Amino acid sequence: MHPVIVRLPAAWPLSDEAMLKLWELNPQWDLEVTEEGALSIMPGTGRRNSSNAVEIAADVINWRRAGGGGEVYGADGMVRFPPPSRAMSAPDVSWVSDERYAEPIEQHDTLLIPVCPDFVVELRSLSDYVEDQQAKMERWMGYGARLGWLIDVYGGQAWIYREGQEQPEMREQPDQLDGEDVLPGLVVDLSR
Repeated sequence: MHPVIVRLPAAWPLSDEAMLKLWELNPQWDLEVTEEGALSIMPGTGRRNSSNAVEIAADVINWRRAGGGGEVYGADGMVRFPPPSRAMSAPDVSWVSDERYAEPIEQHDTLLIPVCPDFVVELRSLSDYVEDQQAKMERWMGYGARLGWLIDVYGGQAWIYREGQEQPEMREQPDQLDGEDVLPGLVVDLSR
C-alpha cells in the first residue's frame, strides 16, 4: 500500500494538538502533512525498518552521549516547518545540534520539533517509492538539513545528501556510513 493523500480545506489547518491527537487515535498509520497542508497517510514502517531505525538511532545516541551534544529523535519526532509551508514530517532518525536550538525560533510554542534537524535518516519501506523518498530528502535539505541519508535496505543502496551539494552520492551495499563534519566521529555499521 502506498501513501494516501487527503486534501483538506484551507480553513482546516492541522494544529500541533490536532496532529498529536490523530497519531494517538491511529497508531497503525504514519501520518504527515504535505507542503500544501494535505494529510499523508502511510502504512507503518514494519518490523524490519523499525528495527533498523532503532539500531541507527542507538548509534547516534551513543555518539551524542560521548560528547556530540544535541538531541536525537526517532520516527515520532515530528518537525513543523516554518511558514509559509504547512508541512509536518518525521524522519526515521534525526539529530538537532545545540547550536540550532540556540537560534531564535520565530514560531509559536510547539509540541513538535520547531527547527529542521541538522541530520536526517530516511529508511525506504516496501510501501515507499524511491523517487518519493528522494524528493522528501530534497525537501529536508532545502529546509536546512546539513547531512541526510536515504537508505534502501531492500535495494541495497544508500544516498548521501550534503548541504550545498547538487546531487546526492549513491553507494551500493555500503558497510558503514559516517557523520562526516556534521557528526564528526559517528560511524554507523550497516552490515548488521
